[in-house]
Amino acid sequence: QTWLAASRRFVAHRSMGLIAISLATAMTIFGLYTSINQMRGAAALGLAEAGRAFAIVPISGIAFFAVMFAVAVSRVRRPEWHKRLMLVAAISMLDAPIARLFITFLAPAGPPGPPPVFVDLGPAFVSLLLLVGAMLADVRKIGRPHQAYWIGAGALVALKILQVPVSSTSTWLSIAGSIAAIGG
Repeated sequence: QTWLAASRRFVAHRSMGLIAISLATAMTIFGLYTSINQMRGAAALGLAEAGRAFAIVPISGIAFFAVMFAVAVSRVRRPEWHKRLMLVAAISMLDAPIARLFITFLAPAGPPGPPPVFVDLGPAFVSLLLLVGAMLADVRKIGRPHQAYWIGAGALVALKILQVPVSSTSTWLSIAGSIAAIGG
């Protein structure tokens, strides 16, 4: 997508963009489906509340991605915003694969089940370093970070920090329980 736009192949970029919209929609649906299955798996282990608490990480992550992607698509006629918001959307999804690296190389073996919510903070902030890199690239290119990065980074940092206290509230546990009950 980036290469197509940079090489001024806008028709191909838009065509691929339609495919990307379909892919983002599928990612959102399957992300929610996976979160539901993780909550059900935790419940099967007798850890239903821990599963519902941790579900805030993938559910809010996929919701943030979907909203940021939709906003980026709505800004298609403003390419400086569009490309940066797409990058923020993509970066917002990287805490899960980074967490898998943390688990593989740094985490001691533990009991099965969902981890505490705060363990997502490390991988999330590592992924945010990519956003800092993009902001620094803007400083070199246009003299300052673009406003899209400030808005996206601020929203993402707030989301990640608020996940910890919100995850244990009765309101979130009720919402997560309702989501887990979808489809059976």
